[in-house]
Amino acid sequence: MAGRKKECPAQPRREAYPATQAGEEIRSPAALIEMFMAGVFYYWIKPTEVVCVARPSLWLERADLHRADGPAVEWPTGERHYFWRGREMPKWVIERPAHITKDRIRLVRSPAIRRCMMERLGMARFTLLEHWQEWQQCTSREDFEPFVDCGLHHAFHAVSRCIAAHAEANRLSPAALRSPDIDRLAVEHWLQRFLRAWGMRERRLQWFVTARSAQNFIARRRRSHPLRPAYWPRLSIAPLLDTVWYRRPLSWNWPDEDWQDWTITAPRARECAPQLISRRAERNCNWRAAMSAVANERAPSTLIQVCLSDPVIGRWTPLIDAFTAGLFYYWIGADEVVCVPRPAIWIEDDRLHREDGPAIEWPGGERYYFRRGVEMPSWAFERPETITAPMIFAEVNVEIRRCMMERFGFGRFLRESGGSLLAQDAHGKLWRTRLDRQGRAQRETVLEVQNGTREPDGTYRQYFLSVPPNMRSPTEAVAWTYGLTARQYELAVRT
Repeated sequence: MAGRKKECPAQPRREAYPATQAGEEIRSPAALIEMFMAGVFYYWIKPTEVVCVARPSLWLERADLHRADGPAVEWPTGERHYFWRGREMPKWVIERPAHITKDRIRLVRSPAIRRCMMERLGMARFTLLEHWQEWQQCTSREDFEPFVDCGLHHAFHAVSRCIAAHAEANRLSPAALRSPDIDRLAVEHWLQRFLRAWGMRERRLQWFVTARSAQNFIARRRRSHPLRPAYWPRLSIAPLLDTVWYRRPLSWNWPDEDWQDWTITAPRARECAPQLISRRAERNCNWRAAMSAVANERAPSTLIQVCLSDPVIGRWTPLIDAFTAGLFYYWIGADEVVCVPRPAIWIEDDRLHREDGPAIEWPGGERYYFRRGVEMPSWAFERPETITAPMIFAEVNVEIRRCMMERFGFGRFLRESGGSLLAQDAHGKLWRTRLDRQGRAQRETVLEVQNGTREPDGTYRQYFLSVPPNMRSPTEAVAWTYGLTARQYELAVRT
């Protein structure tokens, strides 16, 4: 069926107009439109004549030249051109689709022609793995549209859910993270299977007992790409495991990234060079634009069922199983795979935290200390007796300063840092400090009280509570913590 006529821009050949001299062009938009509607496509004004080219038949779909059963551009003289989604195609692809086979598609170098042949053959005849491999070659919104038309984005979500479920099912408990059991034979089994799934030959495994030694080994070989995580990047505790490796929370996140964006050679964006991140971000935007541009009725939303045996999923599950067996990070070289074992990791309240030692400890002795998610200097844990009040005041990092105060003891800090004792009675002591309990340089009124319940060792724990600066006595401050006045609190205590 013929589509709407498409107006073309002025070219060296110009639309005819009687008031125009030779060599000039018509500048009146109304005249150009009128002549185009009359059937003139291109023109060229000569000294003695005007050359006119008749408008051809044009087939348009979504503002692109497109026709499934013949030429999208057909001139009265018989000249024909074949287009598919705005891209010119060989004649036989449109007129003889029965000649298209998967083998012929694999031989075509042009991605646009290859995708057209896939659609002509029938997208349903291709496996999810074949769809994904072709999808990896797409860059523009127009490239992505046929994959949205066949509902590939729904298949992507189904695969993501399946892989994530497998990763969460193998998630290690906090106790298992604290005491890693490295099964090197199992790691080798799963890593070799991982390589085979991606069509790579097997390699020997070279283990390093610390992250630093593995990084130094790769740096000496002058390889640009870094080690990659063996844990699934969309695992719920993955951000915490990232902190273990980078020893700081990463400042950015790309929530749209998922399994379809990674391969055995293409890592997560955070491990890529900045220029590659920009290209991947642009490609990701085009993919989202294609999903938005295609009408919902053209993109099937039926529930797609996938399982662990699917080849797409089978490419990733061996790596997840290698992590469960004790692999933390890896790097694929020409002849070897560099392996870094999982360190002992101490987690509390979804943060790296340990009171009596390193929160991260590698088998080779490399260790890092964390308190409530903040990395601490090793000496603050190994030699806490060296902490002094002046050192706490000199620390510029607020989080580290707060942790130092906790290690030092807030009561001791009050007495040694020049804190002012405002009042004292039977209910406790009232202090004015130069630093608040969070380590910030601002004055704070603090109530020191003793817990009424004896600890298992027979002692009574001291507590330090922030109270309003207008408190005049410990009794008034204790009453305030209960929402009472001093008189109401004393009356309640007596009764």
